[in-house]
Amino acid sequence: MMTWYRNAKTSVKLLTAFITLAVLVAVVGLIGLTQVKTLNRYIVDMYQDGVVMSIDFGHVNEEAANIRLGALKMTSGMYNDQLQAIFQDAQGSERMVEELLRKQSDMVEGDERKSFEIMRDAWKAYNESRLRTMNLALAGDFEKARENAKNDAAKKYDTFDEKIEALIDIQDREGKTLFADSAQAERSATITITAVFVGSMIAAILAGLFITSLIARPLRAMSDAAAMISSGDLNVEVDASTKDEVGLLAASFREMVGYMRNMSSVAEEIAEGNLRSTIKPKSDRDVLGNAFQKMVLGLRSAIGE
Repeated sequence: MMTWYRNAKTSVKLLTAFITLAVLVAVVGLIGLTQVKTLNRYIVDMYQDGVVMSIDFGHVNEEAANIRLGALKMTSGMYNDQLQAIFQDAQGSERMVEELLRKQSDMVEGDERKSFEIMRDAWKAYNESRLRTMNLALAGDFEKARENAKNDAAKKYDTFDEKIEALIDIQDREGKTLFADSAQAERSATITITAVFVGSMIAAILAGLFITSLIARPLRAMSDAAAMISSGDLNVEVDASTKDEVGLLAASFREMVGYMRNMSSVAEEIAEGNLRSTIKPKSDRDVLGNAFQKMVLGLRSAIGE
């Protein structure tokens, strides 16, 4: 894999690096989105299971207390001229309680379901008893109405009140648990996103350094070699051997250096008087090779060889 990458074209190297960086960014974004959705789920659960339920059960408790107060008023004998109005008000509170309980029935689940059913049964028992109390009062039998309110309805109301308080306590505990889970999810999200982000940055930096080394190092070597050649020193080596554009450039550079060394060797032989060197220009466009060839042939003619 590493050999393939080293030999890949520079454009492929850069494209691979950019794709890798894009994938890392996408991973960071996906992890962040997942964590945000998790936090959002906790927030929704806290709202629905905590805030909404607590408010609704608070209203249930309030309306039930209003019904009980109405029953006590009707049995007191002090509101005989308002019995029907008190009864109608109690019936309105009953409808409100039933509506809230139906709403919460679709929302409660798990351990809450059992406690909710127990509370609702306690409500039904109390509601039936308070109806008897109010109907007796409406019929004018205040003695039996007070007796039922005291000996039956009061006990059932206390049971109902106890059950709804227990349910509210469950809501409180679950709310605290959800809050703790949400806080933990927030910490986990922060750590995960930070770790992935830092890891991505380090990976991007390392990838950049690696690609830079693959491209810049051989180019720097050829630049240094070119500077030596410009000063007349042909004792240079370029080690780049990859098959990408840089490697091909290095190979061409080595061929050029070899050619110049060959021409230099021929020039030294001519300088020493050896005109027997065979010079083969690389092509018709080989200016230096053709010039050396003409020069050697001219010198040979001049001295009669």
